[in-house]
Amino acid sequence: MTKLKILAFAGSLRKDSINKKLIKWACLELKNFDVTVTFVDLIDYPLPIYNPDLTPEEFPKNAIILEKLMLENDAWLIASPENNFSITSVLKNLIDYVSRAPENKPNMGLFTNKIVSLMAASPSGFGGVRGITHIREILTTLGSIVLPAQATLSNAYVAFDEQGNLIDIIKQKAVRVVLAQLVEIGSKLIRR
Repeated sequence: MTKLKILAFAGSLRKDSINKKLIKWACLELKNFDVTVTFVDLIDYPLPIYNPDLTPEEFPKNAIILEKLMLENDAWLIASPENNFSITSVLKNLIDYVSRAPENKPNMGLFTNKIVSLMAASPSGFGGVRGITHIREILTTLGSIVLPAQATLSNAYVAFDEQGNLIDIIKQKAVRVVLAQLVEIGSKLIRR
């Protein structure tokens, strides 16, 4: 039986990002399922601002590495803050690069039927929901299957203990619903 392969990352570069804490906690929770999880920290793969005039020879190696990782996995689990009520620049830049990687031209095949679950953590009372809405719209338009369950953590600066554990039981349950849906639907779709 084929194991679902999940790529997990946060749409943030901050060292102490609450979204990185959220995605790392979720990765630990995914150990309760029969899946393979790969966590990627985007700070380890810096990218310049996307420039459509780049030739294939000028295309950043990190973009090609990330595109390969995204392609190799069946599903993506993304936790992202919102910047000015929308998608973060780092996440949008990543999407722009991998959708135009030299091997992908001229289509967006990397995104087609890719299974995606979204989460967000924010110090605000909205929990990052406005950013998730825009991420959902972009990925759906590119052909991804963005699952309906999502988790948003408001007041997230106090949501984790010093070891990075999510401490609120209600928030834990919300994240577990997202993970269970990702595993259930993702596993069914890869076995078709």
